Amino acid sequence: MANVDPMLSRDRIRQRLGERAATLRQAIAGNRPGPQDDGHEVSDRKDEAFVGTTRAIGDAQVERELAELRDIEGALARLDEGTYGICSDCGAEIAPGRLEAQPAALRCAACQQVVERHAPPAR
Repeated sequence: MANVDPMLSRDRIRQRLGERAATLRQAIAGNRPGPQDDGHEVSDRKDEAFVGTTRAIGDAQVERELAELRDIEGALARLDEGTYGICSDCGAEIAPGRLEAQPAALRCAACQQVVERHAPPAR
């Protein structure tokens, strides 16, 4: 593990990541409607559109939560491997402030900016 701020001990980081992962798993489980039964009785086209939009928003939320959960699981693996706090792209230490704000950060701020600059636009 890189020289991480003493306030961010390995145990504290693991605890924060674990707590966030548990919260995400709970949210994901709560956002999954049963098979075609979401409690809405569709009676006209407006209701149909509303239900469709609500489902799409729920699906997008679950996708964001799943992506964050994958990031957290990756950070926990890096903690186990001893590579937590080291940029995956350039090998430099990730600034303690960045890790405090984004404990699952995979890259230093400079490398993350490069990735975001070259990423395709969001849908």
